[in-house]
Amino acid sequence: MPIRGKVSVNFNGTALRGAALRAFERTMKDLGNTFQEVIGEVGAFPDFPQSDIIDTGVLKESQTVAFPSPGSVVFDWSVEYAPYVHDGYTLQNGAQQPGRPWTSLGLQKFDPVVQYTANLNAELAFVPIAMRRVGLVARRKLTTRLSNWQV
Repeated sequence: MPIRGKVSVNFNGTALRGAALRAFERTMKDLGNTFQEVIGEVGAFPDFPQSDIIDTGVLKESQTVAFPSPGSVVFDWSVEYAPYVHDGYTLQNGAQQPGRPWTSLGLQKFDPVVQYTANLNAELAFVPIAMRRVGLVARRKLTTRLSNWQV
């Protein structure tokens, strides 16, 4: 006797979008952690081989990460002297104080694509796919790895 019915796979776009946004936010928080690590890393900058950026810890503690809209992020360091430490400055006697651009070094050390892929795969493990076959409904987790997808 032939089997009647249909087989279908339904993706919940809202769940997928939510997983992507959670993975993005986790990745940006991971990037923020990398910025923090660079600020505290002794010898991270050639002009300062024996020191890190931390004097009082206020600069490091001032970092905020905000998500003003889905898929966008803003990193801020709110202390007045943050731009001087980051970009350098000229002293009154004309001598140059080199900058310590922790954001540039952090971005060199952090691979957002690799981290986002890992975070997205972790989030996708919780996105259900509804599978219907011959009127029966079963749920399973999406386990296809992002690296196997063609984007």
